[in-house]
Amino acid sequence: MMAAKPISVQRAYSGKRVFLTGASGFVGKVWLSMMLAKVPGIGKIYVLVRKKKSQSGFKRFEELVGSSPAFRPLHEAHGEDLASFLRDRLQVVEGDVSLPGLGIPQGRAASLREKVDLVLNVAGLVDFEPDLRAAIATNVTGAVNALEFAKGCRAAAFLHISTAFVCGKTHGEYVGESLSPNYCPLGEGFDAAEEYLEAQKEIAAGGDKKDWVLAAQERARKWGWPNAYTYSKSLAESLIQERAGKIRYSILRPAIVESAMEFPFPGWNEGAETCTPISYLAGSWLRHITAKPKLVLDILPVDWVCRGIALVGAVLMADRHLPVYHSASSHKNPLSVGRMLELITLAHRKYYRENGRSALERLVLSRWDSVPVSQDSSFSVGRLREIAASLSRFAMKMEGRASGRVREVIHPLTVFANRAKWTLIKAEKILRVFSPFIYENNFRFRTDNLEFLQGEEPEFRCDPADIDWRDYILNIHEPGVRKWCYPILENKPVERYLPVHPFKLENGETDGANAELSQEAAR
Repeated sequence: MMAAKPISVQRAYSGKRVFLTGASGFVGKVWLSMMLAKVPGIGKIYVLVRKKKSQSGFKRFEELVGSSPAFRPLHEAHGEDLASFLRDRLQVVEGDVSLPGLGIPQGRAASLREKVDLVLNVAGLVDFEPDLRAAIATNVTGAVNALEFAKGCRAAAFLHISTAFVCGKTHGEYVGESLSPNYCPLGEGFDAAEEYLEAQKEIAAGGDKKDWVLAAQERARKWGWPNAYTYSKSLAESLIQERAGKIRYSILRPAIVESAMEFPFPGWNEGAETCTPISYLAGSWLRHITAKPKLVLDILPVDWVCRGIALVGAVLMADRHLPVYHSASSHKNPLSVGRMLELITLAHRKYYRENGRSALERLVLSRWDSVPVSQDSSFSVGRLREIAASLSRFAMKMEGRASGRVREVIHPLTVFANRAKWTLIKAEKILRVFSPFIYENNFRFRTDNLEFLQGEEPEFRCDPADIDWRDYILNIHEPGVRKWCYPILENKPVERYLPVHPFKLENGETDGANAELSQEAAR
């Protein structure tokens, strides 16, 4: 493949107007903050934000910018002038991707369609075991609605963020960057439009008492996807391909998106949907992780993914785009499951040596190694859970028969066995959810198309070969998830960002470019 003509992100977005969905999500926040921080010449970013109960979309966005660490670089760069800086470069649009026309009033939608150069759909439900209703509404209907909005624009291109795992399964062969009509892992008999209609019919016919998570799993597995997340994202891709018509569009498929390498600052992460639960288990008293060490675990820092989005958006607006781009590390800088667990273990050992809450933690967990085992191992979580359940039943039975002093002696054993059982049940669920990525499949993704792109500016370089996995996991990723993600798993509050200068986007101005902002605030 011949080298591509370099493209300047700065010039490509200069004066351009981008319509963004999913700005409240992990990737969306980082992309928005990055573009505002690094591409000040961008014309305007219209940010679609859904209202929640009595809180307007405008107020939600104002609170987001004022409290999310993703926007820390902007606060530090602009201080008390940040509101003025943002009012010149963005506008909040209240709406909802799951609604027809994105839930935007017709008059305003018509005005936006005349202005927008790029519709960037980052909105998505990142949950491996979602409710079917939510997965279809956000990941499928939301993508279709965003596409239809873009098609109604005077001159907009459409960039959709999917996932590399839409392939569903693989046995080690590289997954290419291609679109197949009506794709499903089983290979035949699948019609995306018909499946979408059938899923909608099931949702319409169901009720609140139905197990919608199970319903989503059943639809996914029927066609060969390991979970409803990959099923819904792949279904959206097929519908986009079918309905795009003449609009210029690209689909960018990131692998597992993890902690920031550099932007907004090293280690920032949020939520607990990606590899965080596995990392957390590896630092617990559970030593044996059901995983195959030779498989590839394809992860990439969130800012590397956002740089790729910026580049693809640039070539898409310049009409130099390709249909599909993978944003992944396995092609140029593969990380094995075994190496990942080894590095996570080293990070935990270092932490417990320095910060163990007890002498036992400092003595034992600082020397505790995670060991990959098979599902048939005597030390697998499933086997341990069976042992704990048997011990729990035995202890409860003995305690029920005992009396007085003997019962007091047995009771601590009963409590311990019950806690162990429920802890192992939770661990077993986590490992079941992640089994497609660390045990069942060897995912490797070609990234030729993104490698082919060359940005003129070094700040938008997103080459995975630049990543030193040891340094990244030990010194950036693990400290990051420990601070920003582990509290979620432990039902503890996550630290909020408190800028030096309190942030308020509204200032009462009603002239020029600020008129729509003030109208939003008044609603």
